[in-house]
Amino acid sequence: MKNVKPIHPLLLALFPTLFLYSHNTTEYSTTVVIVPLLASLILTACCRLLFGLISHNPRKSALAASWFLLLFFSYGHLYNVLWYAFAVRPFTFGAEYVLLPLTGLLLLVGIILLRRTKSDLVLVTRWANYAAAILLIIPLASIMVSTMHSAMKTPMRPDGTEAVSPDRGDTPAEDTEYPDIYYIILDGFARADVLAELYDLPHSRLVEFLKQRGFFVVARAGANYCQTTLSLASSLNYKYLDPAEDGYDANSDDREPLTRKIADNRVMSFLRARGYTTVAFASGYDPTTLRHADIFLEPVGKVWFLDEFQNGLVQSTPLPHLLPEMYHLPLIGGLSHPQANSRREMIRRMFIMLGEMPSRPSPKFVFAHLPTPHPPFLFGPNGEERNPEGFFDLSDGNAFYSRYGKNRQDYLTGYRNQLQYIETLVSTMVDAILDNSSRPPVIVIQADHGPGAYLDWNDSKRTNMRERLGILNAYYLPGGGDSLVYDSITPVNTFRVIFNHYFGEHLELLPDESHFSLWHKPYWFVPVGREIR
Repeated sequence: MKNVKPIHPLLLALFPTLFLYSHNTTEYSTTVVIVPLLASLILTACCRLLFGLISHNPRKSALAASWFLLLFFSYGHLYNVLWYAFAVRPFTFGAEYVLLPLTGLLLLVGIILLRRTKSDLVLVTRWANYAAAILLIIPLASIMVSTMHSAMKTPMRPDGTEAVSPDRGDTPAEDTEYPDIYYIILDGFARADVLAELYDLPHSRLVEFLKQRGFFVVARAGANYCQTTLSLASSLNYKYLDPAEDGYDANSDDREPLTRKIADNRVMSFLRARGYTTVAFASGYDPTTLRHADIFLEPVGKVWFLDEFQNGLVQSTPLPHLLPEMYHLPLIGGLSHPQANSRREMIRRMFIMLGEMPSRPSPKFVFAHLPTPHPPFLFGPNGEERNPEGFFDLSDGNAFYSRYGKNRQDYLTGYRNQLQYIETLVSTMVDAILDNSSRPPVIVIQADHGPGAYLDWNDSKRTNMRERLGILNAYYLPGGGDSLVYDSITPVNTFRVIFNHYFGEHLELLPDESHFSLWHKPYWFVPVGREIR
């Protein structure tokens, strides 16, 4: 019994990453866990070394390290509990002011008790090993089941790639007169009247520019859904979401079916069947990164950039709440933010590369989800570099206030400044596409949803629906296609109009509806009507 080895810190170091991955197995490849697992193991080794210097006892140092890991990786979950339970106004109350001192106190008390105990801690070590092993078995079993289930329901080609069923059984077209089609998503770009009313931008330079270049800008445009994956799963399949058809549980928060619908979408299969080459960009947001496109482009090279999975893991720790305070220290405050630099480079390069698309062979379908002017706010109105004060995060609405410790005025100012610079980039890109295309292309510039200064992910009644669902929606449809769009068209009908006009289809237009849903209940759709029109 005296030879019980304390392996529980090692097992606990693996648990947070595998637990998070077990809930996202179909959204990410297995390789996404490598860096977080290595980081957790290094952190655990440092803790063992540090606590070993304090206690001079391997069992005590191991228990102290495990105690630290439990507090460290459970912090974000406890924070959310406090936030939901006690934050009457999430914009003004910070649950971290309660939890940070409490966590520090619990860590200190645990270390002192371990330091002073006279017990050999053999029995405690044995039970800690058992408990850690059971914890680890749970996500491992879930990953195995999910992997087997995904393998059974995903059709594969003989070469091992995922099969995509054509929208129709037509043979590839030889007609090279089809126009190039650009589908460009500006994440969170608001409608002109929303910008005037809420963001002190009475005249949208982009809207005026697009109209001058021949675009039809939808004056009363609304999003069909308030979240990116919901919106794009709908528009890229030109249909409303339905649990029976799309394979999701209406009471679930599992977004895997949405990711699948985006990756295996009807628009791309329809166009491939007609001889189109599909082009997609890495967006920095995995669910909208269509790696199965015929041409997949990454705007940035080898730069340091935490992906969505790694950011999600860090959100379970105290780091997002500690770094904003540390940012004001002289040394740390003077450091450039590497993730912000990487994202700025990615956004700029995406606009440049889109402007270069006309040089590629036609016909082609180009899809680009640009994660801006959505937070984080990285640009001033003239392209000045802005770094988040603290941990780099993609949160929006009340989650943005919580993570950054900011208020609504900070959001309004940051969004307004960033949007003005993005307008300049969009204008330059549109000029490049139109001026260099040998044949007039189809261009759709559309937001997936609106901004989130007045968004509460937990309460629809505290959310400004016009802001969240009022979007930029602009169409360049040469050859008379603009006669088919109208003043309240929504994204679900975008490709119905395009396919009807340019390909002779007879797709019925659907009712233009908008829906709001909470973050933790994405499929509980609340119909939103006239208030956003």
